Amino acid sequence: MVNLPFAACSTNLPQRMSNILDTSRLTPYGHRRQRFLTSKGKLMTYEEKRAWIMAVVAVLAYAIYVLRVGPQVAETSAASAPYASALLLSVVGAIVATIVLNIVASSFGRDGARQTDRRDREIHRAGEYIGQSCVVLGAVAALAMSLAQWDAFWVANVIYLGFTLSAVVASVAKILAYRRGFQTW
Repeated sequence: MVNLPFAACSTNLPQRMSNILDTSRLTPYGHRRQRFLTSKGKLMTYEEKRAWIMAVVAVLAYAIYVLRVGPQVAETSAASAPYASALLLSVVGAIVATIVLNIVASSFGRDGARQTDRRDREIHRAGEYIGQSCVVLGAVAALAMSLAQWDAFWVANVIYLGFTLSAVVASVAKILAYRRGFQTW
């Protein structure tokens, strides 16, 4: 039996496999490139767009909430400030805005642009691990505040801040991984 080189079996197979399985490159892959450009002229992947959307929406939603509730807390005590409706509206608005913006971002992409590969999954996982630390810190702070019998206003706000910081920190970690490179194991 004659051992033929792998390239002799199919002339285009090694090239196609290297395009599909290339996880060592630090730039977005050709089959996932879209119209939106990064600051360095490179094309932005769909997952990087999702990270940008999450970061911007989280910051804007929290800023709107603080601008709406802040003056009320300054005028009255925190215990009597009506914050619950503003908090709920801010959270629901952020969720809806994120969904709508993700749909809009995916509609501008080419066919197959939403495909993720191993590198995208690992960047997402690493970013979420980093971001979840803020949720844990917020939960511990809320527990300590609750045990110290602080007002519900402060407990709810520290939980909301923890979730907001989690979204922002996770998104920044993902964006940095896409921009500066992320080596997979």
